[in-house]
Amino acid sequence: MGNVGHTWQMTAQSCSSIAHKGLLTAAKVMALAAVRTRERPDVIAAAKDEVTRRNGGRYTCPLPDYVSPPVNTD
Repeated sequence: MGNVGHTWQMTAQSCSSIAHKGLLTAAKVMALAAVRTRERPDVIAAAKDEVTRRNGGRYTCPLPDYVSPPVNTD
């Protein structure tokens, strides 16, 4: 597109029909990737092993301790 985000040009382009078609196509691709991944437990296991190997078996929450997620009580 040639524009950086958070500009009026980007806002105008994002309302176009081609942007909407691109958004829908991207959503379909991501959904199909999720479905295919769920059908392959070996891929999920390999991904978990890679994450464990890369972070040394430790998980560090990116949120500070004082931040609580919003809770919807409705």
